[in-house]
Amino acid sequence: MKSITKTMGYLVIGLTALATSAFADRLYVPAVRELPELRSATSRHFLLADGTYSAECTLEPMNYKATDGTWQPIDTNLNPTTKDAFALANEANTLKTYLPNTGGGWVRVEAGQGAVSFRPLGVADGTSSVKGNRLDIADVGRNITLSYEALPGRLKETLTISAPISAPSFSYALRLEGLVAHT
Repeated sequence: MKSITKTMGYLVIGLTALATSAFADRLYVPAVRELPELRSATSRHFLLADGTYSAECTLEPMNYKATDGTWQPIDTNLNPTTKDAFALANEANTLKTYLPNTGGGWVRVEAGQGAVSFRPLGVADGTSSVKGNRLDIADVGRNITLSYEALPGRLKETLTISAPISAPSFSYALRLEGLVAHT
């Protein structure tokens, strides 16, 4: 058994087969171009050099529906924004996310006609730093860093406690727009 893996642009073909090197080279057909009109939230399609087609399919979203109705690749990077009182935004995603540059600022996540906004209560402003899709706000509490990470189709919040603290408790203010809370 020989494992054959070739990479072409976004497309990865993984096969395990009894094969010679010459046979493996014939399996690789380069992509000529992507066919964006065939995209969905979880797929991209390619025209191959031999006239056949190939698709890359994933379980999590790789594309989002833009305001013009086309599917565009998700970009999870955080970018400066002028929206309301927010400092950063991730809008090239299935969720639109807006973040503060302080620990006690509001976070807003929009999907369709609904939005959820929340902010931690009783935390310090801290010191923020941004790298790619991640915002870290250090010193929001003693030995506590608050982080937000924009991921395809979701926002991840992490509270990192770097040393033991007694009776840790975290509370949030919550606002819902176009949504109803159920218990």
